Amino acid sequence: MNKARDYYKKVMAKPEFKAKFCKYCGGLIVSVTEEEYCCLFCKKEALNPDADLKFCKYCGSPIIGRSPNAEYCCEDCGLKGTLEIGRKLNPGRGRFSPGVAGGINESRVNTDLLMKGYAMFRSTCQCAPCDFIAMKDGRIYRVEVTAGSYGANGKVYCGMHDPDNYDIIAAVTFDNIFYKDAEGNEIKDLTSLVGCGRMKEIQEKEKKLEEGRDCNNNVNKQG
Repeated sequence: MNKARDYYKKVMAKPEFKAKFCKYCGGLIVSVTEEEYCCLFCKKEALNPDADLKFCKYCGSPIIGRSPNAEYCCEDCGLKGTLEIGRKLNPGRGRFSPGVAGGINESRVNTDLLMKGYAMFRSTCQCAPCDFIAMKDGRIYRVEVTAGSYGANGKVYCGMHDPDNYDIIAAVTFDNIFYKDAEGNEIKDLTSLVGCGRMKEIQEKEKKLEEGRDCNNNVNKQG
């Protein structure tokens, strides 16, 4: 209250200050601008009294002069409110530095896939196109690990990565790991994938080439 009183005293002490009164409620307008109303509520009531008054989800102020679907009174409250919702939905986010958080996420994915029966091979250089190579039942999968977060709609979102560089992207949240394919579809069963990107095509081409070489060798032997 003392800060508010000091602010009012400073404003009213300015030479350009002129006592003005709200056109709706008659209250004193403590401002040096040409504002005609003392607050947003009075302005709304005076200009559009039949409209249903909505209040900002972040600060509680009335929402004036924005779209009918607006949930925040201004862009600043919208940003702060969105960040607050994100922190509630994703507790612990920002607790560690990006490097430490990335290492923790990779360790969690490595452990999870090992427990699912995959042989895991980790990248040893920073410029590798993916984080892991996973092998199981003769199939090879390129695995990329990224941080995941819950949105207000309940969906899991993660960063953008080049889909040509991985077969599986593991979005790691604070409480779970979600696996998606290169098209962004969630993978319920990792064994449903055919293998490592274009590896199947390459293997088929090599098989055909090998069959062609065998045919040529047989022809040469007969000749």
